[in-house]
Amino acid sequence: MWSFYEYTRDNNKMLETRKTIAREIEALKSQPMLFVQTTPEEGTAIPFGPRHLIIRGLTTPGAKVSINGEPVKSMEPTGYFFERYFMAGGFFPDKGRAIKDTNPTITITAEFNGKKRTVERTFKLLD
Repeated sequence: MWSFYEYTRDNNKMLETRKTIAREIEALKSQPMLFVQTTPEEGTAIPFGPRHLIIRGLTTPGAKVSINGEPVKSMEPTGYFFERYFMAGGFFPDKGRAIKDTNPTITITAEFNGKKRTVERTFKLLD
């Protein structure tokens, strides 16, 4: 997490950040609206084992939201949603083996009145 004490003067990084902010502002105006935050944030290296993400966001009230094709269970009438998501992979003692996940991307989709908006978040998976 960047702070007042941790910063960069790298022009490319600042332009990339500016473009990201502009895309998110534009996304708030289009229908269905879809704003997504993850913990940990996108691009974070997630170690091998139970890979637990918290996905929360805001969409147009009444929209249907799915994560990797599975409907989100925690939807508020206001359009706020919250989901704990476990990425595949990790050690499963009952099976006596480890399973490696090969897809580090999470796809979040909102559908409303025949229109669809999709956001992807990608993570670095460590062995």
